Formats: sequence, structure tokens, C-alpha cells
Amino acid sequence: MDRLQHIATGGTSNGRKIVTVVNSLSPTSMPLNEFVAWRARRLPNERHVVVSLAGTPSAGPGFESPDNVEILTCAGRRGLFIRQARKLLRDESASGERTIVHCHQPRSGALFQIASLGMRSRTPVLFTVHSMFSRYTQKTRAISAFNCLRADQVTIVSHAASDAFPDSVRRLRSDVFSVIPNGVDLERVDAIRASVDVEREERGSIGRRFELVNVAMFGGPDKGHDFLLDVVGRVPDVGLTLVGDGGIRPRIEERVRDEGLSDRVRFTGLLSREAVYAELLAADLFVSPSVREGLPIAVLEAMALDRPVLLSDIPPHREILSKGEVLPLMPFDRTAWVEAIAQIAGRSTESRRAEGDANRRIVERDFTLARMHDAYTETYEMMIERGSRSG
Repeated sequence: MDRLQHIATGGTSNGRKIVTVVNSLSPTSMPLNEFVAWRARRLPNERHVVVSLAGTPSAGPGFESPDNVEILTCAGRRGLFIRQARKLLRDESASGERTIVHCHQPRSGALFQIASLGMRSRTPVLFTVHSMFSRYTQKTRAISAFNCLRADQVTIVSHAASDAFPDSVRRLRSDVFSVIPNGVDLERVDAIRASVDVEREERGSIGRRFELVNVAMFGGPDKGHDFLLDVVGRVPDVGLTLVGDGGIRPRIEERVRDEGLSDRVRFTGLLSREAVYAELLAADLFVSPSVREGLPIAVLEAMALDRPVLLSDIPPHREILSKGEVLPLMPFDRTAWVEAIAQIAGRSTESRRAEGDANRRIVERDFTLARMHDAYTETYEMMIERGSRSG
């Protein structure tokens, strides 16, 4: 039995149950892929229930639910969500199982916390902060603070996000805050790369246009889609693939058409994780001009796939940079980005490959999913043990 399995079962045959609470489900969802699916497949004694405020029982194309995962969805109906949560908590209390509730987003987390009010027995709750508190709306800040004040434990996905968290909240609960950096599933990355690399080699690179790729939700201006279009429009003979979906995508697509960039900018919509990795491997350079991140998984995945990257100069990107010496961080200056992309495109293939190899080593050393889950497993066990003593 390896270290993670031993911790997960407490050294016995008694497994643990994790109730994962999210706003919605998608095939690229981090809570679904990097938490639930990864643990369920590697720790068969651990059972999982996913409670989603929105969505249908299917997580979408590209996700196959393991046998030890149950998915409950509420189609956006808050009343149904609260009833489901209370029933689940009552059942857990009656069963006496070793259970943790893990809330990943402010809105659904707060609703779950409200559902638990007044219940005789309370299952330990972990709340994870996935983004920069300072970039939240005022409403989301208030909801996040409520979650942090109610949760038994709070984890933050990067030191940069932790530093940006308000001291006024942290001082009240200083004993429950910890930082667990995000990680990448290298086994899955390598399995997909082994099949996609063959296609890349067969296609060859002679005569290929230099290709950029960005992976981000089209949820608002923070991911920098407009900035990227400004840059690509000023760099001839460069293509851009935009992976993701969201509310502002129609506006971005209209802008691409209006500016005559349709032959150089491609939209993929939501993709399975495997298809996302294929897009990353097909590109020459991963670009992210984000102004807000927690600790960006898309950046780490591109690095794990040995892609060169060009990143905006924000604290989470600096945190990744601190682990190596090869990541260029860029100011929010369009001319600087145009010049940097042209310079990278003009490098030799060997030079770009060496930069990609160095990126991969950073992930292997500091940002693996196994390393991340060692820390989460210890947190889960500590919470269960603390709950059993207080109960």
C-alpha cells in the first residue's frame, strides 16, 4: 500500500466518503477531473458524491464516471439543492461514515452551508479558494467570506491567492487556513501525449504557420481575449486557437469576423480533457494574458506537455516563475506582446524545445497532482480525526 492509499484508508479497510459541492459540471471542470475522478480511480476504498447546483447528471463528453462516484444535480433550483443537501447530511449522520464535505465554489458552498444550519450533527466542511479574492465582485467576496467563516478548514490554491486574501477574515480563523498548490495529472498527460505526438510528427512542421493557443472560459474580460485579438491582429502569419466557452464568446466571434481574422482565429468550444491536450500539443506557444487567476491549471498543463509559454505578469504566474528561470512574464502592453511572439516564432525549434523541456521539469518537481493530493488527504484525515474527537 503506497503512502496516499495508506493515508486515505487510515491504515485500515475503512474508506472515506467525500461530498464535492460545485456550481455546475463540465468535462473540463477542475473539481470533477483533478479531484473527484483522480481520487476515485486511484483510491477504490474512497467513495464520492458530487452535488451540483446546475447541470444534468452527465458531466458532458469526455468524462466517464467511475463506479465509486455518484452525481446529483439540481438544474439550478436552489430549493431542490438545499433539500438534497439536507437529506445527504442526515443520511451521513445516520450512517456514521467517515465523511468530508468539500466545497469548491462560493455560491454553491454557501447554499450547502445554509442547508446545514440547525442540523443536530454537522459533517466537517472544507472550503477551497480557487481564485484571487481581490478580483471577486463585492457580492462574491461577501459569499466567500461567509464560507470561510463557516467552514472547518479553508485551503487556498496558491501563495499568491493567499497573500491577496483579506486579513480581516483570516485573522478571525487563522488556525484553519492553509495553502495547497494546484497540480497536474502527469500520467494522463503522458498517455495522451504518446498518441498525439505521432500525429504531430506525421504532419510535420515545414511550411506551418506559427500557432498560438489559449485555454480559458469566456466568462468576462479577465482572461484577456480582447487583448489577444489586438495582438494577433498585429502579428502577420500567426494563428490563434481559443479553447473554451462562455457568455462573451459570441461577441469575441463577431469581433473576429468584423476584423477579418476568421482565417487565423479558431474557436473550439468546450472540449474533453484529451481534446484540450491535443490542442496544446498542436500549438507552438501557449499564451495567457489573464489579469485574474488562482493557480492556473491550463498553464501548468501546457508546461507539462513541454510547450513554451508566454504569460502576463500577475502574482500566480510569478509564483510559477519562482520555480524556474525560463518563463517570460509580460506587462499588459500590446507592443511588448507583439515583439515577444515574433521573437519566439523566430527561434530555432531546438531552442523552443529546450524551453518546453525546462517547463516540464518545473511541473514534475513542484506541481504534480500526486503531490497536491498528498496534502489534501492529510487535510481530510485531520478534519475527520478532529471531528471524531469533538463528536
